[in-house]
Amino acid sequence: RFGEASEAIIDLTLQRMHVCRTYDATELFTTIKQLGPFLKRHPNVKIIIVDSLAFSFRHEFSENTTQRARLLMDIASTLRSYGAAHRLHLVVTNHMTTRFAGSFGALNNGSNNNNNGGNNMGAGWLTPALGESWAHQPSTQLRLERLPEHQQHQHQQQQLQQQQQQLQRGALHIGVFCRAILTKSVERGVGETCIFTITENGVRDVLSA
Repeated sequence: RFGEASEAIIDLTLQRMHVCRTYDATELFTTIKQLGPFLKRHPNVKIIIVDSLAFSFRHEFSENTTQRARLLMDIASTLRSYGAAHRLHLVVTNHMTTRFAGSFGALNNGSNNNNNGGNNMGAGWLTPALGESWAHQPSTQLRLERLPEHQQHQHQQQQLQQQQQQLQRGALHIGVFCRAILTKSVERGVGETCIFTITENGVRDVLSA
């Protein structure tokens, strides 16, 4: 019964979703700019999710960062106008990439060297793929990351010990453990974290030890 109820909820949720598939930056930009009439015809839409903005823009405009920044600012302004006009929540996903201090002259400065082992020119660090120009646009930012293997094992053991009876009934499924880190916010303290798990039943909270 539980499984049937879950499938019914999933089916109902999917029926209420509108999906627009785009395959390059031009299609993504055009789709976002043309959402205005669609939102007027569908006043029950409460959230727009762009997944992902980085997929097209980070590669197609790798040689023209000025044009990329201009288009990204246009997209950000358009999404904000939709949010204000239609009282929408806006969610945009970015990618993480590894940058190296010795690879880009602009990145090879004192502050970056201090964060990456001083004179170790091969040291790299994770950074959002769309760069600083996009980083200033969202009012709230979360970084989602998968926990290392040893932490995965620790959380799995905790879940098993605390919910052994539920596991025997098949009510709990141990999945992949992840961490959400608040990296930018105007309402909460930056650096706050929470652990969650992704299971076959969806995203779930992790029980405290």
